[in-house]
Amino acid sequence: MTAAHVLLLAIDSQYGAPMVRGADGEVYAIKSIVKFSAHEDFAVFSIAPDPAPPALQTNRTPKVDDPVLAIGNALGEGIVIRDGLFTSQTPEAQDGRWQWIRFSAAASPGNSGGPLLDGAGRVIGLITAKSPNENLNYALPVANILDAPAGRAQFDLRILTSLPFMRGTRTYNIKDEFDLPLDWQAFQRAYQGLVDRHDAAARKQLLAAYAESLFPKGAGSESVIYEVRTSSREPGVLIQQPNGQWTVQTAQFDFTDLPQDGKVGKSAAPDAALLRLERSAEAGDDAFYGDSKAFIDLAAQALDVRRQVGTDSVRVTSIGPALSETLWADRYGRKWQLRVWALPFMDEYIVGLLLPTPDGYVALMAYTLSPFLRQGKDNLTLLADQVTTPYEGTLPQWEAYLRRRTLLPRSLEHVSLGSTPNWHLTTPRFEMGVPSSVMKLDAHSRIVLTMGFVPTGSEVTWDVVGAWWYRDRQEKAYVGAWRRPRPPSTAKSELRDAFADLQARRSPYDGVPVRESSDAFTVSTMIQAPGSKPGTASSDVVYGLSLQSDGQVLPDRVSRLGQNMVEATRVLEHGVGSDVTQSTVPNFASSFENELERARQEVSRYDDQIGKDIRGRTLSRDFDDYLIAMARSIEESGTIANGANGSSAGAKAITPADYYGEWTRRSDALQTYWYQVPFLEHNREVWPAFLAHNRLPPATPHSQRVLDAESLLKSELSQHPPEPAWGQRARELTDAYIAERRQLAATIKRDPDLSFRSRRTDCSKAAEQSSGKDKPAVEPPRRSVEEYYPAADRRLGIEGSVVLALRIDSSGCATAAAVVGSSGVDALDQAALEFYETLSFRPAERSGQRIDAETPLAIAFALSDLQGLVPNIAPAPKAPPEAARGSPPGTAAEHRLNH
Repeated sequence: MTAAHVLLLAIDSQYGAPMVRGADGEVYAIKSIVKFSAHEDFAVFSIAPDPAPPALQTNRTPKVDDPVLAIGNALGEGIVIRDGLFTSQTPEAQDGRWQWIRFSAAASPGNSGGPLLDGAGRVIGLITAKSPNENLNYALPVANILDAPAGRAQFDLRILTSLPFMRGTRTYNIKDEFDLPLDWQAFQRAYQGLVDRHDAAARKQLLAAYAESLFPKGAGSESVIYEVRTSSREPGVLIQQPNGQWTVQTAQFDFTDLPQDGKVGKSAAPDAALLRLERSAEAGDDAFYGDSKAFIDLAAQALDVRRQVGTDSVRVTSIGPALSETLWADRYGRKWQLRVWALPFMDEYIVGLLLPTPDGYVALMAYTLSPFLRQGKDNLTLLADQVTTPYEGTLPQWEAYLRRRTLLPRSLEHVSLGSTPNWHLTTPRFEMGVPSSVMKLDAHSRIVLTMGFVPTGSEVTWDVVGAWWYRDRQEKAYVGAWRRPRPPSTAKSELRDAFADLQARRSPYDGVPVRESSDAFTVSTMIQAPGSKPGTASSDVVYGLSLQSDGQVLPDRVSRLGQNMVEATRVLEHGVGSDVTQSTVPNFASSFENELERARQEVSRYDDQIGKDIRGRTLSRDFDDYLIAMARSIEESGTIANGANGSSAGAKAITPADYYGEWTRRSDALQTYWYQVPFLEHNREVWPAFLAHNRLPPATPHSQRVLDAESLLKSELSQHPPEPAWGQRARELTDAYIAERRQLAATIKRDPDLSFRSRRTDCSKAAEQSSGKDKPAVEPPRRSVEEYYPAADRRLGIEGSVVLALRIDSSGCATAAAVVGSSGVDALDQAALEFYETLSFRPAERSGQRIDAETPLAIAFALSDLQGLVPNIAPAPKAPPEAARGSPPGTAAEHRLNH
């Protein structure tokens, strides 16, 4: 006899059928199971050949406080005997049908199924379980086993059924049996059949009990269905929170890089791991999706499978092909590859549910002990229904993916992708193209199809609800369309408000370009779904459309691109709900004056931040005088003004091609110059403070280099329209201001009454060598002065040098410092006093002895790159028709203007 759970752990074991080894080393096969009770946890079996060993005597009536001996294969390391007492009798927990024997003899894993003996060596019970904290362990009285009827395997259990992605449990009663005796193989089949039957019944009972609180009926389902996750690119799992609310838990992947920009990542999922495998952008071969070994070898880098070898934990890098593979469709018609890999050294399996995507896989992975392989598969298939994921890949990967019809999810079976004349995508709900004028696509461009739950009566389907085209991996330029249905009145206010804003084309869906970064604009609008009759639209379904364009662009250019995208996108579905009058899609192409005014407003909002330049002018004034005035002079006379304030002196006739070129030259020059202005002005304003800090007369004149640079800049600004020399002269003047202060600071004589500040940090270890001279020498710095550059001064472009006097003791420690030559900026002076404490010195030496000494040290704070506040002043707004009057019809200039 043994404990039932000992035999059950060997069900379908990769180690083979369980056997009995005698003390003489002989091994005997189990012939048949003759008694079995799952709830009492015992099994009685015969072996073959039967050596008929002498039986131990039994004692049906042991007494509390009798000595006992616990015998068993403790920890799997051999038979051990440990003593204790029969401490008490405890009723079994379910119905109190018998009394467990509780005993104090030690019991360990491996003792299960061993006998509990009394002091005379008679069997009083079968050891079944140990106490988790103390040696108060459990044994089934031997009388229960001796009196149990033969010929039946009995099950009388109550189990608590639950699913990891939902709240709520259900107690399920298993009361069943099957005939005995059975050989081992037949017993396994009968047992697994019974367990599978009851597992399915328990799950069915649980789901039925909570049907009204499950998705899509339960609390929070509306948020999942109606919240548009346009920014989410990672898979997620639909789970029920402790408060009963359903939500999508977005995966947080820990990625490992693969060759050629691929990666594999693992994230936690309920009772499983969620894997994301992204192959190289060039990988689109069909063979990979049929190669279970290739997949698991990549997945193993994230799963971190290990095998214990002695005291070492060795990482497994190759697991081999799957033992089995089937295709399984979830409730939404997604095709998953159900694969099982063996881990015989652990008597476990890796079960994987793999969802093919254009660029690789999304997969659920779980370890399962050999006896529980069936349950492991069932649990993953239930969890698969909860997985949400977009589909993503490069254009070639999508073309290959859509050809793999056997692996396509139902929702993508009627999706098509074409490249002639431009790239275009068609789904049952919408179609969209990407004109080459909007975005040039190539083999590295990517498409992301966002998927969502779409209500269809009382159920939901899984369908395409958006498409996003990315020019390249950097994703700075993209176009996207997404579906938004009207949330019900019971939905959260933010969902209802988001729909209302989109439907009414309120900001940010008003078609007005919005600056996303220094070189990117985004424009968004709404497209209606057709109604049931011509000329009408659905009141309950709308589509959003967004475009982002990078590079040197102005809003008008983005508006025209947005107009092209509106014209290339069409909603095919007829929306539900009542019909409304179809609204006119606004024409994004603004009038010439509106474009100029919008550009001017964009520029003028920087005036307060930048301030005025050496002439007392602002950026917007230069923009008015040199760009807007130029554009208006073209509109009025077909000529371009060369001077400031719109002066027509020296005006010349201009073609549209000239206009675009001149606008670009002037805007680039203005941008370069006004980048310099804040730094130039801040460095010029430091001069009075610099003189005061260094005790120099307030009337000290500037150097000749500064005076010459100021004269050159003012002359350039007054005599010429914006050109590269503006920025060059501005930088030269800034450099002259900085060099002037640096040179003067170096000439300041040390004040005899100079006030030194003691060091505030501990010195490092004493220097190993002296300088060999009567002056200390500084070692190469371990830290950069850049780390101490005050952020505020760096942002303002203020540069400067600080000259310190340092006291270096005989160990090489700089014990104190004083500012001899100030930068004129308190923050820079303070930073220098902090930085010197990071330096190491070799002390001075005289007559072979190290001595204390003083030394000067100059510390310069200089910018390696200038960062300005000025926005990009990009290509010209579309020129007015009058500008083309002087050009012959059909010229290249006219074609460019019209385009």
